[in-house]
Amino acid sequence: MLAAIRKNARNRVFQVILGLIIFVFAFYFGYGTFRDTKKTYAVTVNGAGITAEQYTDSYRRLESFYRKNFGDQIPQELFDQLGLKDRALDLLIDRVLLLKTAGEMGIKVTEEELNAAIKSQPAFAENGAFSQDRYMAILRANNYTHDQYKAERREELLLTKAQDAVKNSAAVSDAEVEEEFRNRNTQITADYVAFKPENFISSAFATDEKLAEFLKTEGELFRTQEKRSAKYVFLPSTKFMAEVSVPDKQLEQEYQARAALFYDENLKRQKPLAEVKDELAVIVRREKARELAFKAADNLLMDIEDKKTSWEKLSPSVTPLVAQGEPHPAVPQEKKFLEALFALSPSASGEVVEGNEGVYLVAIAVAQPSEIPPLARIREQVKAEWAKVEAKRLAKEAARRFAQSAKGGNWGSAVAAGRYTSLATQPFNKKSDSIQPLGASQEAKDALFANLSPGFVPQDGFEIGEAAYAFRISSISMPNMGNLESEREKIRQELLPAKREQVLADHMKQLREKAEIDYNVAFFPEKALKPAGAVAEEPKK
Repeated sequence: MLAAIRKNARNRVFQVILGLIIFVFAFYFGYGTFRDTKKTYAVTVNGAGITAEQYTDSYRRLESFYRKNFGDQIPQELFDQLGLKDRALDLLIDRVLLLKTAGEMGIKVTEEELNAAIKSQPAFAENGAFSQDRYMAILRANNYTHDQYKAERREELLLTKAQDAVKNSAAVSDAEVEEEFRNRNTQITADYVAFKPENFISSAFATDEKLAEFLKTEGELFRTQEKRSAKYVFLPSTKFMAEVSVPDKQLEQEYQARAALFYDENLKRQKPLAEVKDELAVIVRREKARELAFKAADNLLMDIEDKKTSWEKLSPSVTPLVAQGEPHPAVPQEKKFLEALFALSPSASGEVVEGNEGVYLVAIAVAQPSEIPPLARIREQVKAEWAKVEAKRLAKEAARRFAQSAKGGNWGSAVAAGRYTSLATQPFNKKSDSIQPLGASQEAKDALFANLSPGFVPQDGFEIGEAAYAFRISSISMPNMGNLESEREKIRQELLPAKREQVLADHMKQLREKAEIDYNVAFFPEKALKPAGAVAEEPKK
């Protein structure tokens, strides 16, 4: 999953598309940044200002998008590695540039198009049709006026039209179609020799210098999770039950408010108060006891904050250190307790949280931050990981040396000399997802198809899965070019979507290269080309 996120995060086309996805759904997330009235500019693009508020909201929307699509457990460190802050800014810059493209192309959005787009929004529909009342209610709930929302929807449509206009210039040439036809229909089989890392572990000799360098470059492999210990006082609701009484009048009121709880679905009748009086009294007493417990815990917290008492005087229970999500029998497995354990600031006096049987007053006893431990503490762990990596390197190097010795028709003698086993792949082409039965390697496919001649041996080793391989082309099946004409238009249409996205990506790249982008160094010191202290100018009028 991480590899997929990294790949997409660095893809310019993905960034532009993602920006529009976020814009389309922004209204439902409460994304009103383009109505911002603050004039603290994070960056100006060709004189148009992007405010700090817009940048912050863009980052939050992008973070939300990743968490929604790839899981809530993505750590902040990963967002930093992916350069999410730059991505968030790029989205806003691309919006400005796309709007400029729309203006230069004379693209307009008519009132008819705008109204149709608004009325087609599912959020504004009732019983399958647009509802003016629902539309206005949602706008009011999100602090929008009709004119403000229309302006943002108009901008969204302009962006979509600008994208489509750029993409519509894409064309797939006959040469590209022919190349794709050849790639799909040229089949080869290859002989291969496998070199498994486990056979090289004994040759992986570690020195302290190598381990230190490995830890420096691959330290995230060894990063520990943050661990925390809680101190807490538990106030069970039962402790306060004796203080609670429920007069008959109040019981009657509670019955009226909760009548639905006592409707018998099987008999289709409402149970009278007399029948459920004792049951209802227990429910109400428990609730009131819980309220008293919460109030008592809250009073304790205020006393701690006012220094009238202290945690030491309360003789709290203390949990062992645990990582987030790590169960431990000595840690209360209450949802809100566990949330507070990792949400509370270590310096906070505490927080009152509810549990199933009562109320907790909880604070942080010890917070052990995430860290990359020093080599002395984790030497054996680092050594084991280094040995795996080194063994894979040695295996690939052995495959490379074998390939060099096997060139020029020497495959058989090289196999015999090393007492290796030569096996054969299944037929595959350049567009195949993998080389069966081994797995996927675009690098190996590119090397093999670079020289389509029987007996060709690429002069390198190739990692596929956990092993390294050397290859030799054993057979080639060339395509029947007579079939090209019948497939030409089908292939052209299949290539067109990717070509459209590439044209858009190239267009955005050119726009960025020509744009005057002025960063506010207070927000982006690493991008500053001006002396420290310079700020982005006000947008030109």
